[in-house]
Amino acid sequence: MVIGCLWLTATPGISALARFEPPNGCYLGAFIEHDSRARGDFAAFERIVGRRHACYINYAGYGRPFPSLWVEKVGAHGAAAHIAFEPNGGLDKIRDDTYLRGWAQAAGASGVPIFLRFASEMNGNWMAYCGNPALYIEKWRLVARIMREEAPNVALVWCPFSSPRDNIPAYYPGDDYVDWVGVNIYSVVYHNGDRSQPADGEDPREELLRSVYDLYAARRPIMICEYAATSLCKVVGKPTTAFAVRKMTDLYSALPQRFPRVKCVQWFSWDAHASDMANNDYSLTTHAEVTKAYAALTASDYFRSEVVLPVRPRPLLAQATLPAAIRPAARDRAVPRGPFPPWPKPALVSVPRTPLVPDEDVSLRPIRSDFGLLGLRPGQRVVDKLTVSVYHPAEWTVSMVVGLVNGKVVFASNRPPFAWTFDAAVLDPGRYELAVRVTRGDGTTVTSPPVGVEVRRAQP
Repeated sequence: MVIGCLWLTATPGISALARFEPPNGCYLGAFIEHDSRARGDFAAFERIVGRRHACYINYAGYGRPFPSLWVEKVGAHGAAAHIAFEPNGGLDKIRDDTYLRGWAQAAGASGVPIFLRFASEMNGNWMAYCGNPALYIEKWRLVARIMREEAPNVALVWCPFSSPRDNIPAYYPGDDYVDWVGVNIYSVVYHNGDRSQPADGEDPREELLRSVYDLYAARRPIMICEYAATSLCKVVGKPTTAFAVRKMTDLYSALPQRFPRVKCVQWFSWDAHASDMANNDYSLTTHAEVTKAYAALTASDYFRSEVVLPVRPRPLLAQATLPAAIRPAARDRAVPRGPFPPWPKPALVSVPRTPLVPDEDVSLRPIRSDFGLLGLRPGQRVVDKLTVSVYHPAEWTVSMVVGLVNGKVVFASNRPPFAWTFDAAVLDPGRYELAVRVTRGDGTTVTSPPVGVEVRRAQP
């Protein structure tokens, strides 16, 4: 169903959302570390394709240090990190030791939401950890247990390749150890660069995605961890952009109605042909036709650009200082997102719902009379610090309050008092829009009408 620009989809039988699973829509993600134009620059990539992305991918071999600098860069961009953690030396090296504990602790200390894709494509004989499902499940569960203990900001992603299909269920570690089920899918003109293996007729929806979706979508959200379509084929010897556009259109346009529990889709943007690493150019940025088609396919609000975080537990979250990255509001320019606040170490707990009493100073209320911000007036000039809080109907109960400046989260709390400081002194002069988003006792969220204020420099 489409209401305005908001896509609403539902999957029958789903009673609870998994870690970081959005209630509706689908995250956009990408691997761009080897993209010839973006070169690992998230902002540059998003300018090229015209769309913010919720998560970015990188790869880490088991035995190597946790990629702290890269994860910090992803978090500073306001995205989630997707790490493919690969035990390419075999499963025997995986044990509960100082390395794995330290890796998990570093992940937890990063404060960034992380999708951890451990030992993916296990169903393929090209992986060092294929061939022993019982040992694979034992080691997966070990990693899952340690991540649960040390890194509450990690969601575990189990991810086979789209083929072979028959052995996929044998490797499934069980619902208690998996947050998301993934699948890697590629649309190519020829398999393995071999003219005797044509693949241009394969349907990425029914032939490559459907089997995994039907097996697991009722139990876990589905993530297309890697997808790409060939825009230049070595065997063909020329661009195949029409093929790439057709295949990406088939897949992305089918997700809202036919695969509503695909909650994340990520493009593997790399010209592997030019790098002499494979037979195909998978990049989104080397051919204008492909870039343009991707931008059009992902323009809908159905494709989400920010990861949904769970309600933070007590103790009260530290109040966030407005980052210098916030700039005056502008209709023609996207507002950058800042780094995530530190992730709390305690396990997630339920939060008592406390009703709020509206302030009696009605002169400060915005146009809407039953819900909004206290402490400022529309068009108010601000030169220093301003305390902002929220009022709402007395019958509401509140489990979470998020403060927004130009659409960017600058404050979050699950305990009263729900107030934060808008510090004009650290911002550039200009117009800013402030709003508040409230999560009510029934789980619904409501965002107040924005209130515009003018930040001015104090007169000497």
